[in-house]
Amino acid sequence: MPKIYAYFVRAATALLLFCAAATSSAAWVTDSGLNAIMRFDPQTQKFQSFPSNQGGATVHQMLGRPGEAWGAESGNDRLVVVLD
Repeated sequence: MPKIYAYFVRAATALLLFCAAATSSAAWVTDSGLNAIMRFDPQTQKFQSFPSNQGGATVHQMLGRPGEAWGAESGNDRLVVVLD
């Protein structure tokens, strides 16, 4: 059974979109202001940023499975994966 976490997040860019996917060790969010997918580690309470290598990624949809966080870059018409 997955653990559920709730955190108040003050985003530096104020464009944090949503908590999108969870893996066994992290929660994943998207930030259109930073053009990035971000990994939140509940143990350390820190974010790690994975910026797109293309501008205007606009990730609005994400899905996770063990060891992977998938995002749909609608602005670039492509799927991306970040390995956890």
